[in-house]
Amino acid sequence: TPLQDALLACAEAGRLFIHYLTATANDACKDAKRQTISADDVLTALEDLDFGELVEPLRSALEGERGGTRE
Repeated sequence: TPLQDALLACAEAGRLFIHYLTATANDACKDAKRQTISADDVLTALEDLDFGELVEPLRSALEGERGGTRE
C-alpha cells in the first residue's frame, strides 16, 4: 500500500542519515586522533552535513541532560 511504501521510505531515509552522520562524526573523531566518537563529534558532523540549524537545540538539550555541564 502507499502508506507502507511511505513508511519504508522514511525508515530508509532515517537509516541513511544515521549512517552518514556516524561516518562523518567518525572522521571528526579520527581527525582529532581519538578512537571514541563524542557528542561534539556528532555536532561537528551535523555542521559538516549542512544541518547546522540543529546544533544549538541539540547542544542545549545535551547540556540539560548533563545538568548544565559540558564535556
